[in-house]
Amino acid sequence: MNQPPDAAIDPTRSSYRLIALLGILMTLCVGGLMIPLPEGGRVFPSLGDMAHAPMFATITLLVLFTWFHLRPTEQLDTTSIRVASVSASMFAFGVVTEIVQGAIGRSASVHDVVADCGGIAAAICFFVAWQTRRWESTKTVAVIFWIGLGLASILATWRRPLASIHDSIALRQEFPLLGSFERHAELERWHFEKCTAERILVPSRSLTINPSSSEIAGDGFPRGNWALRVDYPARLPSTGNASSATLYEMNSDWTQYQSLTLEALVLHPSNQSENPIDLAIQIIDEDHGKDFQDICRTVFTLNPGQPAQLTIPKGKWFTKSGRSLDLKRIRYLDLQFASLGQSASIRFDAIRLLP
Repeated sequence: MNQPPDAAIDPTRSSYRLIALLGILMTLCVGGLMIPLPEGGRVFPSLGDMAHAPMFATITLLVLFTWFHLRPTEQLDTTSIRVASVSASMFAFGVVTEIVQGAIGRSASVHDVVADCGGIAAAICFFVAWQTRRWESTKTVAVIFWIGLGLASILATWRRPLASIHDSIALRQEFPLLGSFERHAELERWHFEKCTAERILVPSRSLTINPSSSEIAGDGFPRGNWALRVDYPARLPSTGNASSATLYEMNSDWTQYQSLTLEALVLHPSNQSENPIDLAIQIIDEDHGKDFQDICRTVFTLNPGQPAQLTIPKGKWFTKSGRSLDLKRIRYLDLQFASLGQSASIRFDAIRLLP
């Protein structure tokens, strides 16, 4: 029996629906990329990073489906040109959104653009899988291959944000260990002002403070294979603020602990002097005052090539004004280079609080 006219499929109405859905998704995408993220750690920003690839995959795929629905074609060259045009347009869209984010106060990220590209690549794979429905002889195998490749493209972009989320959880579980540097994501807890830093393999645990045990020292903390190397440039009095490595993401409640300790070794490349250098360890609470003047500052002298255990007991956790630190609201731990006219590379490891 013939369908009545009002029950027939209206291609124009179907096209309008696709265009409307695409417009809604683009609006949600732009809004999601522009709204400020909640403060307080790396979890929410990392989840936002994980959304980039699926979001761009969905929009790219919908644009392709809409275009081919409105202008069907079986020509391979035409199909290739359309896919390339949509991919390039989505890439440009991703770059522009990152530029706008930087202009409105959110951080622009190269990783986000890479994640966008992963989503675009996934959409192309899914589109190819959809196109292979006409190839009866290889239909199942080809579809599975292209869908798997598309999913892999998305999952590959999740490696870094998942590592960041894991480190955010681990820093609370590992407390009172503040820094072991066994994970690359630990560097995200730090800010490096006028200096550079990288994780390095420790060549030999014979250089540790307790050489009798390369894995467990007397304080019970494990020693891994990685440490933090900070390269401090030479500073003159006229250059302003000193270079420093600042830990800003950590547990802020230090009330149950009796000392802060860390291992330090001044490396001695041939282009640096063998003179002793001064390192200031600064513990900074929420009441640090204007320009960070009311802080706890302890200066240590280090000799190149000689491992040192730097310890600040709780009895010295006072600011320059004599105020006791608010141990429930510790905000920063700062490793500041305090020598003038010298440069140095310092290896730090096993930064921790002791009960």
